[in-house]
Parts: sequence; structure tokens; C-alpha cells
Amino acid sequence: MSASPDDRTPPSQADEGLIEPCVNYVRDYFTQRTIHPDQLPDIMFKHIYTGAMGNVWGTLIAGVFFVYFGNAIGLTKFEWGILSAVGSWVLLSEVLSAAITQRVGHRKLLWFICAFSDRSIRFMAIMASLLLWHMGWPHAGLVLVCSITLATCLGAMAGPPWLSWLADLIPEKEHGEFWGRRSAWVNLAVVCAMLPAALYMDRLPEATKLTVTIWIFALATVIGLLDLVIHGTIPEPKMTRPRDPHFFRQFLTPLRDRGFRPFLIFCFCWTFSVMIGATLLTVYIMEDLGGKRNLFGTSLATVGAYLLGGVLTARWTGALVDRWGPKAVMRWGYLFWALIPFSWFFLTPANVLWIIGAVNLVAGFFVTAAANGALKIQTRYPPPSHRAMYIAVSNCANYVAAGLAALAAAFMARHLEHWTWTLDRLTFTSLDAFAAVSLVLRVATAILLIGPIREHGEDKS
Repeated sequence: MSASPDDRTPPSQADEGLIEPCVNYVRDYFTQRTIHPDQLPDIMFKHIYTGAMGNVWGTLIAGVFFVYFGNAIGLTKFEWGILSAVGSWVLLSEVLSAAITQRVGHRKLLWFICAFSDRSIRFMAIMASLLLWHMGWPHAGLVLVCSITLATCLGAMAGPPWLSWLADLIPEKEHGEFWGRRSAWVNLAVVCAMLPAALYMDRLPEATKLTVTIWIFALATVIGLLDLVIHGTIPEPKMTRPRDPHFFRQFLTPLRDRGFRPFLIFCFCWTFSVMIGATLLTVYIMEDLGGKRNLFGTSLATVGAYLLGGVLTARWTGALVDRWGPKAVMRWGYLFWALIPFSWFFLTPANVLWIIGAVNLVAGFFVTAAANGALKIQTRYPPPSHRAMYIAVSNCANYVAAGLAALAAAFMARHLEHWTWTLDRLTFTSLDAFAAVSLVLRVATAILLIGPIREHGEDKS
């Protein structure tokens, strides 16, 4: 028996009944709240496991699997260098993100929109370039470079609001220990996801590896988007906003801060020193030293060993940052980090994975500690009302330096592609040239530029 017209619910009312709860949920999801001390353990726990999910996404979609994919569709070392350079420069969008954050006083919504767009566009870019490559279009690599650059720009914009939000949640005295504990679990999760995937890839016939790589990217994207949805349930406290909303004056504030300027100089010089050698290191290992024939071993050596070192020591080194102070930890952490390129002189196809793996295992201790100390200075030195802009400007110092270094590396790779130099019975290649330049610059930066850095509460004069 059908209902009479008078008994039927009008379509507009039915739609409103469905839409209103969704609107209320979204509004509550992004509403700022007061954080109570008893909420902190749950917040920290959620920060840790969503951080693990996000880093699993990043490793699977942008690590050795992405290098394998790019090489498969024909990217050259020069194009890899250009991708790294342009990708670094578009990260300057963090300044725009910081300005928007400080103007509107809301961080979670901007973070969510930017991060969700980044992770969605990145996968669509991979699929589009793959389709064009299958169709025989000669510029499939160019599409990949341009699309990944757009995704990187949006992902960068998620950084300042997220770090400002984090700093308002975690007490300053617990920051280093918390970040160390988070790093340990994040590293463990990445190892547990990456190594089985690489081992599985090694056992596949070459004809099917590219297809499986795409499925790995798809799974990573699902994990990455789910991470954003869950992480967004962490409450956002109300933000302290600067009195002066003028963008240019906000941008100049960290540059004019004499106490913060040494940290900016260090960030620029250190990143340039690292990236001029590291930009193409994985490409060299994969292509010139035979790493693509052993993805499991390459993943274990280049990423897994470092992460395992961090798993074993990150919580302890994080506590050292709180106890000794970030700059003291940075001194010895960055000095060891500076010496890593010395090991590149000894790399051969027979020993590359053993040397890189051993060095990275030890680096997991020193590098994790150094980065933890630098992060504490970056997030705790600035006044809360200007924190997002300080973070963005210091990150932009890194990005400008990384872009310049990657561009320099790309041109070096082009001009030194077939370069060799024989001294007695020793033969040096272009990889040795990269190692020498990076080593000298790193050591000089670590020795000369950490001392002038100022910590929170230190005299800023």
C-alpha cells in the first residue's frame, strides 16, 4: 500500500535532515577548544600513531619506490635535480601559509585542506604520468615534475599551522622527550612497512614491478588520507594572534630578530651543504651502483638502517635535548652528520649497501638527536603570536638553500657525467666530487655556525 502524498516527507526536508548533522560534525571537527591536562596523554598517543601513518605514506610514495618509478618512465639525473630544485623553491609557500594562519587565527582547517590536496594530487600525478608514458608521449616526465611540484607546494603550506598547533599542545619541558618517543615509533612503523614492500618487489619479475609499484602508491595514499582524518580529531587550542596583521611586517619580524638570525644562517648553510651531495645520492646508488637490482637491500641500507638507529635511541636523545639543552646536543650531532660524505669515497657496487647501511645505523643516533635539538629551537624560541611565521621563515631558509643546491647538483651531474680522475691506482668519479664538496661545506658549517645560535630564554642582544 503506497503512502498518500500528504504522508511523504518533502525531498527538501529529507535532504536537510541528512545535511545538518554533517555540517554540525564538520563545524565541531574544526572548532577550537580549551585543552585540559588530562587530555594530554591521549593527544600525545594520537600524535604518535598518526605520525607513524603519515611517515609511512611519505616513505612509500616518495622514497626508493618513487625513484624506481621516475627512472622507469625516463627521468634523467638532470631532471631529478630540476625536480628537487623547483620542489624546494615552491616550499616558500610556507610564508603565505604562515601569514594566513596568523591573520585568521585558525590552524587545523588550513592544515587539513593543504595536506589533503597534497596527498591526493601526488597520486593523481603519478597515474597521469604513467598513462602518458604508456601512450608514448615524450614529455610524461615533465608532467610528473610539474604535478609533483604543485603537490609539494600545497604540502609545504600545511607545515607552519601544524607545527604551531603542535607547540601549543605539548609542554615545552616535555617537547624533546615527546618528539624522541614519537620519532622512535614513527621510525619503527616506516621500517615495518618499507622493508617487506621492498623484499616483495625484489622477488617479482621485472615486467610486473612497475604495476606493483603503483599499487604500493595507492595503498600509501589511502593510509595518508586516513591519517589526516584521524589526526584532525586532535583538538586545536585557541591561537595567540599578533597585533599587527600586516603581512610584510610579519615576514620581516624573524629576519630582524638578532637572536633568531644565527639560526636562519645556520639552516641555510647546513641545508645547502647537505643537499649538494644528497640530492642525487639515491639516484647514483640505484643506477650506477646497482641498487635497483636489490630494492630490499637498498631500502634497508638507505632508509631502514637509519630508522632502526633512531628507534633504538630517539627517546633517549630526546630526553637529552630537554636535559642538556638543544644547542649542546646539536654540536656533537651535527658534527658527526657532517662527516658522513667521507664514507662515499669508498663506495663500490660490491660494498655500497654495507657501507651505507652501517653509516646510517650510527647516524640514526646522531642525526635524530641533532634534528630534535634544531626543532626545539625552531618552535620554542619564537614568541607564540609569531610562531607560525618564524617557523615558515626558517623552513624557507632551508628550502631556498635546498633548491640552489639541487640546481647546482643537476648542472654538476650534467658536466661531470663521464668525468674520472686517476691518482696512482685510485680512480675518482663524479660521486666523489659531490662527496668532497659536501664534506667540506658540512664540516665548516657545523664548526663555525652552531655557536652563535640562541636558545629560548637566552640573551637576545
